[in-house]
Amino acid sequence: MILNAWDLPALRPAATWRPWRPVTPEEAKPNADSPALRYDTRVKAAGIFFPPTDFLDWDGKLADMKLLGELLFLGGTNGHSDAEIKERALQISPARLVKPPVIPFLLIHGDADPLVPLQQSQKMVAALKAAGGSPELICEERRRASLDDPAGGSEDYGGLV
Repeated sequence: MILNAWDLPALRPAATWRPWRPVTPEEAKPNADSPALRYDTRVKAAGIFFPPTDFLDWDGKLADMKLLGELLFLGGTNGHSDAEIKERALQISPARLVKPPVIPFLLIHGDADPLVPLQQSQKMVAALKAAGGSPELICEERRRASLDDPAGGSEDYGGLV
């Protein structure tokens, strides 16, 4: 499984997805009320590019919850209390959801990413290790957020992708 930061299931409405399938490996429950639980989330390995992993610790502060809007709630954050917003951010922060068994992870992140700080990948690596995993982080110098971003280059990361 190879994921770009914004290819996450998070692009679907918040009520219908589970963050980062490889972080929560579970068998499908075909008769579950929630559509998100009807799909098997077990994979053999994951390659992740520029991942947002902890919305409550975004380089030492809270992520911009207004910017996350639809990611957090259908219809955005308007009408939700700060406590509700923080609770939802906790629920969708992959680094806070890691549990054994941990599959192999390869995270690739650029140190010049203006959107998702390198700290997010580092945080995920720490969470995976704490759960017994052995993730690898490749830090690309002067790399920005996208493989096809002209400012970041379109190289294939040394043949990794």
